[in-house]
Amino acid sequence: MLLCSDGLGLPFGHPAYDPIYAAAIEVGLPISIHVGNEVHRISHYTAGGVPSMRLEVHSLMLQPLQHYVTSMLVYGLFERFPELRVGIIEGGVSWVPWLLMRLDAVAPELARETP
Repeated sequence: MLLCSDGLGLPFGHPAYDPIYAAAIEVGLPISIHVGNEVHRISHYTAGGVPSMRLEVHSLMLQPLQHYVTSMLVYGLFERFPELRVGIIEGGVSWVPWLLMRLDAVAPELARETP
């Protein structure tokens, strides 16, 4: 199952997407996430707004992807669906350690806000 954009205006870890995850587990399919479609959504692409050039678009595509992965962790998606398999398509992996280090750094102060 492929998720290309947060059509509900909610990050992919939000419980509103739980029926999709339950269906994926039921039929034995992984969830795949591919970024890029967000460029058509004016307010949800990057922290600084919608990029005006393709170089910006391709350089900043990791921002929505990082948000999706963070929301899955913070909302407790993998606790609700431990059998869920998630793949990230064309997103690279070099940003993952930095994101996890940042989450580890802020978690003690902000853990009360997360499920």
